[in-house]
Amino acid sequence: MTLGDFGGIGLIVFGYLTGSIPTGILVGNGLFGVNLLQRGSGNMGATNALRSIGVGAAVVVLIGDFFKGVLVAAITGIVLPDQPFVQAAASMAAVIGHTRPIFTNFRGGRGVATGMGAAAVIYPIVIAVGIPVGIMLVIFLRYVSLGSIIGTVTGVLVGLILYITGYPSRVEDTIFVVLAGTLIVWQHLPNLKRLIAGKELQIAEWSSYFRN
Repeated sequence: MTLGDFGGIGLIVFGYLTGSIPTGILVGNGLFGVNLLQRGSGNMGATNALRSIGVGAAVVVLIGDFFKGVLVAAITGIVLPDQPFVQAAASMAAVIGHTRPIFTNFRGGRGVATGMGAAAVIYPIVIAVGIPVGIMLVIFLRYVSLGSIIGTVTGVLVGLILYITGYPSRVEDTIFVVLAGTLIVWQHLPNLKRLIAGKELQIAEWSSYFRN
């Protein structure tokens, strides 16, 4: 095993640990005295921060989670610019770290913001298409989960179509988009089941979340 191999492994570990940083817990507990793991959905992502605390907390959590992905993808690309597999693997590790963080007993978020951050560095055109689609769905249908799912799927499809049709992209980048997107959709399966059953809460209904 070469020094480069050790460096690649170290960057992947770095990716997981960075992704594991519990932004929602740090913001919720540190600034608002609210433990997101004990409120709302028990999720430490921006959506639960919005539901449980408010817009300000959600924005801070969203930005923090997004830049976890940006940081991992950017640093990995700078340190090992000729090893796109390591960049993709470390970025995937960051998304996994966010969804299964070691610092909070593996209870994390859905991975959307961290995945977007990494993809913004690795495959920005995917984010340029996926984010507006997701936002428009949230605005018009008021389901954050549906916007996250459809926006993610749209980004994955765009990445695949561009790669297949000869867009100048690396196979490692496309694999990252597909794997990260699959994990994000998987994380939303409970939401998807509630959507199908007509039991998913819209944004306007969040005020009734804690009544039971």
